[in-house]
Amino acid sequence: MSEQKEDLGAVDIGDGNKPSSTPVIDSANQAAERMERAAAVLKAENDRLEILRSEKILGGMTDAGQTVSKPEMSPQEYARAILEGKIK
Repeated sequence: MSEQKEDLGAVDIGDGNKPSSTPVIDSANQAAERMERAAAVLKAENDRLEILRSEKILGGMTDAGQTVSKPEMSPQEYARAILEGKIK
């Protein structure tokens, strides 16, 4: 019986039985590095936006917690509005 080795794209570079990495693995490693750099950039941007939002909230420049109050009508204005049919 003869043994046949499957060629999976690895290239023997003469260091014993250690094949060199394949182009597929190299491109996957490069893609992983690009994703890690992009994730770091996104994290930095998210941290910056979080700081800006917290400064805006602490500075009182948001509408959170504020209520819109209607102007109160005097008794005379209220009576006039009822007689005119504006209030039911």
